[in-house]
Amino acid sequence: MIKSIRKIFDSMTRSRGAAQRDGDLWLVKHDPKGEWFCDCDEGVVDASYHDKETSPIGGTGWLFVCSSCNRAFMVARAQRIGTTLVELAMQRTPRVQKIMDCHGNRTDRTLLAGPEDWLAKVRPMAAGLVEGQTYVFFDGVVLPARRGPVKFSGLWRDHDLPDLPHFDSSDAPPTTSSSYWWPAGELDEADEATDVTRP
Repeated sequence: MIKSIRKIFDSMTRSRGAAQRDGDLWLVKHDPKGEWFCDCDEGVVDASYHDKETSPIGGTGWLFVCSSCNRAFMVARAQRIGTTLVELAMQRTPRVQKIMDCHGNRTDRTLLAGPEDWLAKVRPMAAGLVEGQTYVFFDGVVLPARRGPVKFSGLWRDHDLPDLPHFDSSDAPPTTSSSYWWPAGELDEADEATDVTRP
């Protein structure tokens, strides 16, 4: 009896240790055909932040960005990343954006000051991930990569769509900057916004 209990305990300890070595569950690039900009081997997804990945202006609010090369890709897969999200957050912060005004003066704008800011973006998205499943990013939300109707509240607006722009096969433009996906008034508001506080 004691031997069998010890065997179970040893097995549980080994499993826990293996899970810790494999790292936290997060998102990595899923691009089997090599069609996207990121050409990193793994392509771990970085935290999204406003004025670049999440804004509908320019059509960037529908792509993931690699934490190594800062290049974009459309689909990511949930898998163990070989490190913790905390360690990744420490590597990826502070994040500072260099801005040049019309007079050529450069200023620094802090987008993510420290690991806690990075984790605040990532943890809500990581909470619902299913290992092995593929996902897309749209309006600040991570969604399962599948065709069909979708309804959700994004950073900029509430959506009730017949399909995601990533997979829409109609003549609709496949970017979030299109008025097909965003009413003109909301695009104007988004263009004027310099800092978005909506979660």
